[in-house]
Amino acid sequence: MLRPAGREWFAGPVGACQVRIWRRALHETAPSVVGTALVSAALLLPFAVLGGTAGLEVLQPFALSMLAGLVTAAAVTLVAVPTLCLAVPRPAGPALDEPSLATSTEVN
Repeated sequence: MLRPAGREWFAGPVGACQVRIWRRALHETAPSVVGTALVSAALLLPFAVLGGTAGLEVLQPFALSMLAGLVTAAAVTLVAVPTLCLAVPRPAGPALDEPSLATSTEVN
């Protein structure tokens, strides 16, 4: 989720910079997460509401559990994961650097 802002996350000072990056990552991912959850919920809602009719009594518990899972997954993706990323201490040192492409050998 925080992949686009990952390099900047470790480059700046702790504090306001990280909160700004967290907000930007949230704005980038929220539309896709919410949109997917809403489309899935729209498909499951008829089964959850009409579960008392004949033939749908087996699908109602399934639809209700899927709706609860959608809400939980969206909340974890949009709130819990970015918050935990803010709480994790920043690693120090060059261990995060990716290997340079200049050091790789070219094959002709």
